[in-house]
Amino acid sequence: MNFSKTLAQWTVLLAVAVAPAFAGPDVAAPDPKKIPSITKEPMHIDQEFFVETSYVGEAKMKQGDAGIGKVDESTVTARYILMPMIENVGILRLGGEYNRYSFGLPSAAKIPNTLYNANAIIGLDTQLGDNWLFRLDVMPGIYTDNDGISWDDVNVPVVLGGSYLVNKDLQIFFGLSIDPWREWIAIPGAGLRWKFADQWVLNAIPPKPRIEYLASKQLTVFAGADFRSSTFRSSEDFGNTHGEGKLNNTPISYTEIRTGAGVSWNILPTLTLDLEAGAMVYRDFDFHRADFHIRNDEVAPYGTLGIKGTF
Repeated sequence: MNFSKTLAQWTVLLAVAVAPAFAGPDVAAPDPKKIPSITKEPMHIDQEFFVETSYVGEAKMKQGDAGIGKVDESTVTARYILMPMIENVGILRLGGEYNRYSFGLPSAAKIPNTLYNANAIIGLDTQLGDNWLFRLDVMPGIYTDNDGISWDDVNVPVVLGGSYLVNKDLQIFFGLSIDPWREWIAIPGAGLRWKFADQWVLNAIPPKPRIEYLASKQLTVFAGADFRSSTFRSSEDFGNTHGEGKLNNTPISYTEIRTGAGVSWNILPTLTLDLEAGAMVYRDFDFHRADFHIRNDEVAPYGTLGIKGTF
């Protein structure tokens, strides 16, 4: 077993597992003494959206000890969720998500030039007592490369999460990520959000743990990491066309770690613009069932632009 690869993958998977637990840099920990029970509120419908694009510069890649050239990357993510409040139940989460990785590859690379998922989001937020919040998300959809679609490309990841509101300044998170295609099917994780000073917040919530400085009501400056991990399936003849038959129709776990800094600007009370830049320090394409993987051999710069809103 490659120890460095395994350690990096576990780090990312633990991070992603906590993501559903009401996590995110824009989530504030409410005072448990003041929040109303979400199961007792009358019926109403909220909505949220998120759009992000990023570019990662060229980085050398290698298969084992053999270099295969440089790879650059562009990504786009779009998500929309409708959230009807159901009295005595909680908040339903009904929506969809599209996530696409596009790679600029050397001819010798045995990697798909595109990996993407298009999936539904079916979930529920609920509350127990004044301090406990829970979330369940089921995400059935297509997780594949860009070479045709079949029933083999359908996957149903599930995420379970929760949080405990210690007080208005401290919130503890935990989560469990389940993916039938992943080498480790079920992965647990944990995190916390701690406002330890008037203008400082330790937002140690994966997949984007960071330290935040609240410069003003409209502007937050941050520095931290971004852990990304998704599983896709290669096409039926991908291995044949790349001279490696065992790579046909098999799961690909894509893992990436970024470190950087940026700003979040509240353009409107319900609309936030994020700008971020830094370095991509780890990248791995793992065909784990075929015992075949390709990883980066150097770091690369990246830049990200995102916008999110609720209404």
